[in-house]
Amino acid sequence: MNAASSPEKMSPEDLARIADRFARSQRLDLARKFFTLAKRLNLSRKLAAGQPLTIRVYSASDDSKDEFRKLLWGDYWVQYELTRCLGLSGHTVTRIQPDIVIHLFGFPATLPRQTYNIAWIYSHPDMAQPQYLAQYDHLFVLSDTFRIHLQSIGFPSELMIGATSREPYPATEIRYPAVFIGNARPQADMRNAVKCLLESGHPFLVWGDHWEQHLPPERIGGLYYENQRLDRLYAGSAFAINDHHEDMRRYGFVAVKIFDILASGGFPVSDTNPGIQEIFGDTVPQFSTASQLQAIFRKYSPGTAEREMLRKRGQQIALSHTWNERAATFSRHIEHAFDPLRVQSDLSRAFQEHPVP
Repeated sequence: MNAASSPEKMSPEDLARIADRFARSQRLDLARKFFTLAKRLNLSRKLAAGQPLTIRVYSASDDSKDEFRKLLWGDYWVQYELTRCLGLSGHTVTRIQPDIVIHLFGFPATLPRQTYNIAWIYSHPDMAQPQYLAQYDHLFVLSDTFRIHLQSIGFPSELMIGATSREPYPATEIRYPAVFIGNARPQADMRNAVKCLLESGHPFLVWGDHWEQHLPPERIGGLYYENQRLDRLYAGSAFAINDHHEDMRRYGFVAVKIFDILASGGFPVSDTNPGIQEIFGDTVPQFSTASQLQAIFRKYSPGTAEREMLRKRGQQIALSHTWNERAATFSRHIEHAFDPLRVQSDLSRAFQEHPVP
């Protein structure tokens, strides 16, 4: 066909029709590829016409009708940081008819078909199934182990680990023996990290929702600890406890909270997760049982030289991973994806490698 021999003359609509033909012949990987090319061509022409591209950062908390309880969701604050940093770097971030959607994948969602859709899979990897992944034009993922898994099922992705915007909080006295920030899971057993805390006999406080059914009142610090003051809490606690969902632990997804605790000057202790060692080395002690947690409390009590050595080394690592850098990674991808010369080169290659049915 003439269009196939002259891909530079094709329109986004032509490419979308070719994608539909691949889909009808059950060649779904090629359907995705050509539909993504259609979007890239459309947005590259928009840029060439002097029209800036708009971005939406979408998270599961967007779907909550309770504006206060959004503040209790971790993804709300990841969304906040990326929105802030993308805006500061010159992007227009909006919910109104965006050109590009960056989805913080913690739960599946149905995204507009016409937008260029990027997923950052940073939580609940077991939910990242092919039927949901097919709608994305590009994937970032929090874990290299999961990146390899996605590659094996036909979904290439890039590694992007967590980050922080926290800064070291000035030296302060230890006000709390141990703290945990996070919501209870109403329809599930107590989170294992908190169960181990309780069984350890070590004093602690928890901030979060739904803990009344699990803990005595004296162990509940409150429903919400103000996000902007968490650095003070982390730096002023002997230990800041972290945990992960089971699928996150299995695939080595490391919670963003560890970056925040370390950057603030706190001393994090986490449930076991193979991804922690890859990023932070031995600076974050890990546990699976109450007895292991007790041993950590004894070994790294405030004032010990080994604790201070680990804390400083871990803080240095955490401070090297910033949200500005993560926003810059998204910006670079967007710049490359819609560069006119790159789009035309990828179009020509696609037609050379994949005859149109």
